[in-house]
Amino acid sequence: MSNMKNNLEIVSDIKANLGEGPVWDHRENILYWIDIIGKKIFIYDSNKKNTSSINLNQPIGALALCKTDKLLLALQNGFYFFNKEKNILEQIDDPEQDIPDNRFNDGKCDALGRFLAGTTSSGEVEPVGSLYCLDESLKSKKLFNEVIISNGLAWSLDNKKMYYIDSPRREVYSFDYSLNTGEIKNRKVLIKVPENLGYPDGMTIDTDGYLWIAHWGAYSICRWDPRKGEIVDKIKIPVKRVSSCTFGGKNLNELYITTARMGFSEIGKPLDESSVTQYDGLLFKMTTDTKGIETFLFNN
Repeated sequence: MSNMKNNLEIVSDIKANLGEGPVWDHRENILYWIDIIGKKIFIYDSNKKNTSSINLNQPIGALALCKTDKLLLALQNGFYFFNKEKNILEQIDDPEQDIPDNRFNDGKCDALGRFLAGTTSSGEVEPVGSLYCLDESLKSKKLFNEVIISNGLAWSLDNKKMYYIDSPRREVYSFDYSLNTGEIKNRKVLIKVPENLGYPDGMTIDTDGYLWIAHWGAYSICRWDPRKGEIVDKIKIPVKRVSSCTFGGKNLNELYITTARMGFSEIGKPLDESSVTQYDGLLFKMTTDTKGIETFLFNN
């Protein structure tokens, strides 16, 4: 394991209840992230060094950038476009309108602009979630079900593998992925995360093909070699509930890290409020010796 220098810094003094889903917009040097419980989108302008927010009317699980100026959102009640200028939500599709207790939890676009996003129940203990794909036709398709908490997504650099996390199972999966059709098959357990590393949560990939995974409950981000299923770097974070990460900055070598101050201390167990610290819920950043890839945009 190498000794990557930990130059962690606080980006914003906003404390999210359940910070998640960071997305870097390389076109404007802006970072978006969300507060699922707080029903908010945060926008950090790295040029102006300021943060603004957008209030929503329901919990948000993920967002994606569009080729237009719109945002694509995965909310409690399905997929929506959000017009930033007019502050208007436009519903696209609700694939789980018959399961009102479920909500979307994480999502990401593939290299051809399909948006994959998954669901979880509010209790986060029953396998009633699914992973969906929304393409440019604006019709969602279920890829698989029996998910407890749908979480991190990433694709190999050649787009032939999709990586996926179901947090309570403490497993990172690998699928064969067809970029042409969006078809997935041959699900395999790529990484089995040990208990002392908490629960795998959000995830991103760098230009060397290594996976950076947020470890909820373990004060850390770990860099994994997917070829060997081994950790090659571990970064200490002063927050127990580390939720997700993505690369940003003008050179894409800055790792942005989201955290939470509410939610579950362990999956299915309510948070012990006495464990909340002054750093919980903050957005962090550190400069790395590697780079990420540009965020894929929704093809619409």
